[in-house]
Amino acid sequence: MRNPIIFIPGTSGTSLDLDPNTPAKDYILADDAHVFPDQNTISHTSKQFNYHPASFDPGRCRIWLGPEAVNTILLDTLTNNRGNHYLDILKFDESGYQAQIPEVAVKVGTVLDVIDLVTTQSLPLLAGILNQPLSKPIYSDLLTFLQGIPDRYLYLFPYDWRGNLPDQVASLSAFIDDTLSSTHSQQVVLIAHSLGGLICRAYYLSSAANTAKIEKVITLGSDFGGTPLAIKGLVMGDTWGIGYNIGPVSIGLSEWETHDLAQNWGTSYFQAPNSDVWFFDQSQPTGIPFQSIDRSYICVDGLTIPNTFLDNMAWIEQHHNSGLAAQTINYFADFPVGDFQVPPPAFVEHHRIFSKGNTSTVVGIHLHDGPSDAGNYCIQTNTPVDPSAFALVTYCDPITGDGDGTISFHSHMAHSAQNDPHVYIYDSLFNHVSHFDLVNQTDVHTLIQAILDGSITNEPDAHANISNNFHAPTDPFFGETF
Repeated sequence: MRNPIIFIPGTSGTSLDLDPNTPAKDYILADDAHVFPDQNTISHTSKQFNYHPASFDPGRCRIWLGPEAVNTILLDTLTNNRGNHYLDILKFDESGYQAQIPEVAVKVGTVLDVIDLVTTQSLPLLAGILNQPLSKPIYSDLLTFLQGIPDRYLYLFPYDWRGNLPDQVASLSAFIDDTLSSTHSQQVVLIAHSLGGLICRAYYLSSAANTAKIEKVITLGSDFGGTPLAIKGLVMGDTWGIGYNIGPVSIGLSEWETHDLAQNWGTSYFQAPNSDVWFFDQSQPTGIPFQSIDRSYICVDGLTIPNTFLDNMAWIEQHHNSGLAAQTINYFADFPVGDFQVPPPAFVEHHRIFSKGNTSTVVGIHLHDGPSDAGNYCIQTNTPVDPSAFALVTYCDPITGDGDGTISFHSHMAHSAQNDPHVYIYDSLFNHVSHFDLVNQTDVHTLIQAILDGSITNEPDAHANISNNFHAPTDPFFGETF
């Protein structure tokens, strides 16, 4: 039997479950209001949410993201509620550790394979037409592939993706040691997606002893340079790919919900761009003058934020959770996870697979003041209006560039050498694969199998042996379209 494989999912790729031993809890939400730049205000009146283990699917009790959560989110679809507070149960307090509703215990569940987006309780008409749930595959195809690899055991590492990176690394370290002990192996293969790859790299950068426990690392769509999408979540929220907001109406998950959750989640800070190499292009090919690219990911009208990691983190520290921001600064001073030109304590064979070509990927956020939407309309049409419509409001707009729709290309590349033989860019002219779709691609599975078998060598031309869809970073500025 060859060395076992451990799969580490990304952010939101592990379910968060209600502890079945927790007494039933009725959480009563106080009145609150949410104000938007269009001057629409959503007022939530006091509401009771029920978290009763007995009412959940037996053995699952999923808060994130199970049928009960999907039901309560979708039941507000196409209403002026623009979301609800059901997921408040997942909030941390300012320490970044303790739940804000301590009477209800949320625990780490399982790696998500599929989630059901339509159930008979939420949208009975559509569910009746389909005669089955409308499901969104998460890791189902990848896990089926990994389970079918001969002579290797597969172990899944579920973890609390809300937490901070040092805790996640410590949990992975303990899991690896347990796996080695139970299988009587000397090494493991780590295969990870998104945030899972960042955890793997931080793990083996910690010590040569950790590196010695690894046969290979294969990461899929991981943000080693950090991702501005984390900053977007802190500043303006995000629909997480399962929601859409238009005017006063929200379909699925609303941005204000994730904005509120993100404030005290360590993952929101530890996934921010993590060093000075983020701000400038790191390549300087022979014979080509050095060119710097302004990669400012926090753009505030009337305020100049210098292009350094510390200055940008200082802005985050001032406007968001200062304690978590400080932890982030201190951690990355010791572990340059985004710099692949700095050697780790000992050699580790780390293969990186990611996609590009989706130019709607968030690469920054722009904050600016202006009249409300109603005021702008009146300006454009010369329509008289109540003067209050012209009161300045703050707008937060995403800045977009190249990537996989979630992680920017520069986040994937971090600080890497050109022609790095361990980098495989999935860049088909007609097939720009998204962040989650990447893990379920047959081409990607074929590449993973070749890496595991050793039929991929360390020579750059070895990429052609797999598919014309994969290539190394060979062009001077990595073909970015910022």
